[in-house]
Amino acid sequence: MKKLNLMTRFGLVSAVTVLLIGLVLGKLLGELVQERILDAHERSAQLVATLGLQPDLTPIDLRGFSRRHASVLDHAIETNRVLGESVTGVRIYNDTLDLVYEHGGEDAPGDEVGEESLAQDALRGATTTKVVEGGPDGGRFNVFVPLRFEWASLPVAALELSLPYGPIAAEITDATNRFYLALAVALLILYLVLFRIVARASRSLREQVLANEHQALHDVLTGLANRALFHDRVRQSVLLAEREGMEGAVMIMDLDRFKEINDTLGH
Repeated sequence: MKKLNLMTRFGLVSAVTVLLIGLVLGKLLGELVQERILDAHERSAQLVATLGLQPDLTPIDLRGFSRRHASVLDHAIETNRVLGESVTGVRIYNDTLDLVYEHGGEDAPGDEVGEESLAQDALRGATTTKVVEGGPDGGRFNVFVPLRFEWASLPVAALELSLPYGPIAAEITDATNRFYLALAVALLILYLVLFRIVARASRSLREQVLANEHQALHDVLTGLANRALFHDRVRQSVLLAEREGMEGAVMIMDLDRFKEINDTLGH
């Protein structure tokens, strides 16, 4: 098997290394992109709850909505520009986790185990989220927002907003793909730059090695072979003759009056 040269081995090793770095960075930063997008929608839901719904609520409503007031709130939700079309369902839990209001029909959030615990976390003051995948809209993104009133130091209700997860998932996919493309281009440029630098350094070293070898075996002034190269060639000729069963000879030529040149110009 032919042995790979140094540059080929460096190219393969560095390519595998850059690929592994890309996979690790892609996974970590891809999760960060998803987290940032979900956080942005979570903050948007908090604004919707605070600006779009809380002004229409009173402490009396938390004991239970009358049919008339529920209809009024339904109309307010359907016509409220703050809510827009992104919110497909609304639920309100009071401080005893009783469901006092629900809007959205079949699209309303709920019916999943664990939502009461999320509502309870909201009553403690923490905004929580839950992704329910599947369904015609790609699932739901449920946000549990604590509702506070000026007269109470702690949240007195938990508002659950349901958003279609399909558009959010598409946004995450688009942002992740653009990030992966940018990361791939950046790593490719890095690899090419490193490979070019190493290739130039390797070529410079090879040229220096060849120059040193030539200088060691040739006369600096004339460029002719020196005694070291002469001895090397004689030794190779002797070994070749022994291996092939041949005879060899060394011919020495003497140049008349060359001593005068050496004495004049240097040996």
